[in-house]
Amino acid sequence: MPIYIFHEEDYVRLRDGLKKGIDELRLDDELLRQPASMQEVAEHCAGAVRDRDICKHDLILAEAEEANKLRRLTDDNDKPFSEARVNRELPLTKSVQKATAVMEDAEHSVRIWSALTGAYSDLGSAIRRIADLTTAGYLTPSSAMRDRRDDINELRQQMKEKEDPDPPLKQRGSRRNG
Repeated sequence: MPIYIFHEEDYVRLRDGLKKGIDELRLDDELLRQPASMQEVAEHCAGAVRDRDICKHDLILAEAEEANKLRRLTDDNDKPFSEARVNRELPLTKSVQKATAVMEDAEHSVRIWSALTGAYSDLGSAIRRIADLTTAGYLTPSSAMRDRRDDINELRQQMKEKEDPDPPLKQRGSRRNG
């Protein structure tokens, strides 16, 4: 029985690539890079599906082998195990438990790679929409610069608050009424 291997480094790298968002100032690069990223994610997803199918087959084989072993056993009265007892005992065997655990890991991998594939597909659609809006003149590089400037100012404010979390209180009545 092969042991399933999850490609965690690739998953984390590709997932973190999504978290960066779309760089509107480098939209041309985003448009060129996205298909290759989508292809890589889709290949991992296809590999996970293949591995799951292999694990499913291995689980079926383990169950069949263990069921045959159990059918050859006899109870205290020298009677062969009934099918009901074989079915009850089957999930308790070590090889079936191991194959089931590997199968569950492979199923989980398929789910997360499928979710990442969907997210990259959505990213591609968003990039194309932003490119269309930029081409039509609804979005401009200056609006992207303004957004980036706002983000930088927000980060500076957060850093300033971390440096001095408890600023001194302003003195009341320091303004003159005039």
